[in-house]
Amino acid sequence: MEKNLNTKSLDIAKPLNIEKKKTCFTIPGEYDYEWNLITDSISWMGKLYKKLGYKKSSFPKTLKDWEDKMIHPSDCQKVKNARYQHLKTGDVFCTQYRVKQKNGKYIFLSAQGKATLNSQGTPYRWKGSVNLNRNKNE
Repeated sequence: MEKNLNTKSLDIAKPLNIEKKKTCFTIPGEYDYEWNLITDSISWMGKLYKKLGYKKSSFPKTLKDWEDKMIHPSDCQKVKNARYQHLKTGDVFCTQYRVKQKNGKYIFLSAQGKATLNSQGTPYRWKGSVNLNRNKNE
């Protein structure tokens, strides 16, 4: 059973002293993204919004909006826990979850990523990618 970890309580100002953190890799994906951990803004490369049926203007631009509006409620805590684990220990972030399409149906995607540390060892940026799993639908 997964622990119910609240990522909002994670103090990202504390330095991480995990060596494997620096060697963690990201698998290239269909849609790359970058998350600014300081401002919570997400930048998407490619047209994931279009693939899911959204207009660019209505697609989530923050992690909070992505979690609140896009991730299936049953999967959200699992994704938060995986992200928390990566930020805390440097373990590879790689997970599958469902995201909501504009038509209200959910589609599975695989997500991977890693945090980048500043010179003090504090995570400030996260780069990753997602792949849509077209053969695994609800």
